Amino acid sequence: MAQSIFEFMDGLMSAVVIFRHGSYVKGPVRAKYPDDESFIAANYSEREDPSLFVLDDSGIARAREQGGKFATAGIEPRMIFTTNQGRGPDTAIRFSEGFHGVSDQWLPVTYVPATRYPTYDHDMLLGWLRENGIKDRFVPEWFNGKIPGLISSDTPRSLVGRFNGFIEDQLRLCGVAIVASHFELVLLAHNTWVKGKEIGEFDENWFPSTNAGVLIAQRHEGKFIAADFDSSLEMVEEPRMIRLI
Repeated sequence: MAQSIFEFMDGLMSAVVIFRHGSYVKGPVRAKYPDDESFIAANYSEREDPSLFVLDDSGIARAREQGGKFATAGIEPRMIFTTNQGRGPDTAIRFSEGFHGVSDQWLPVTYVPATRYPTYDHDMLLGWLRENGIKDRFVPEWFNGKIPGLISSDTPRSLVGRFNGFIEDQLRLCGVAIVASHFELVLLAHNTWVKGKEIGEFDENWFPSTNAGVLIAQRHEGKFIAADFDSSLEMVEEPRMIRLI
């Protein structure tokens, strides 16, 4: 029987729960483009305003359900950190709504630049998609150094540094922090925290699902666990034991 993430959070000192955003509305913007490749390139390069991409009904319902589960379990996050990119903050707000629906308390939500997904080079991404098809493999391939220049805002090392540095800072504080983020950051957390991989070693066949993510928790002084969880907030496998220096 699958174990809930809450079983691993009992008696913890600190934890960060990193979610990929929920499913989101694409239709009105997608209609402007002749094919999926050009739409994806415009979306990921932010030629289209990210605020246009808010959660769809399914994404809203699942985020609210997850927030309600936290309240039912008696776990009150001290903060929800998120991006300024449509589907990220919408996920955070809906999570807070779900928590409020059960507990009558609102969770605070704040924007942190470290949680933003990176900005892609439009022409490089469009070329890659048209050559290789619509596959998510370009993200781990970029982390592994196979597509230099695909992302204009970061290098693999700078993205890992800014995100994992923020996560480490949060783990030094007491309590639970939620991060409502994006595909690239959950993929990063899975590879570096759960699997212990370095840049250049990322699994190119693993991809995070919407509303799923990674739990990193401190159970004892200096001793941490990291594990993937699904959108039902159940652990995918036994957690990995890690130690922060």
